[in-house]
Amino acid sequence: MDNLEFINIDLFKQSYYKGMLPLTSINDFLKDFDSREIDAVTKTLISIFDVAITKTILNNLEEISDKQEFLRLTQADYSSNDIMDFLTDKFPGSEELIKQTLERTLLSAKRAIL
Repeated sequence: MDNLEFINIDLFKQSYYKGMLPLTSINDFLKDFDSREIDAVTKTLISIFDVAITKTILNNLEEISDKQEFLRLTQADYSSNDIMDFLTDKFPGSEELIKQTLERTLLSAKRAIL
């Protein structure tokens, strides 16, 4: 049996940070829900991730022009690899920061929901 059986990966493909998702932890979170709730919970979780990551990135970009460019890129195509290219260029620790934000946000969601 696939250890990621609860995740609808297609829902996560629409984000630029898809490669950094803690899939096993997300699956462990989703297994506590009824099967008919999984997609709705996943969509809610993605929305929470989006807000947390955007807030974290904006707080860590120093220049207003960089913040504007980040927002422009995410608005143009949220799944574009150009976003991560921009972030790693402007903020070398951005990938690790996103991973930490994802893990911390998932933990907070577990505490709040379960």
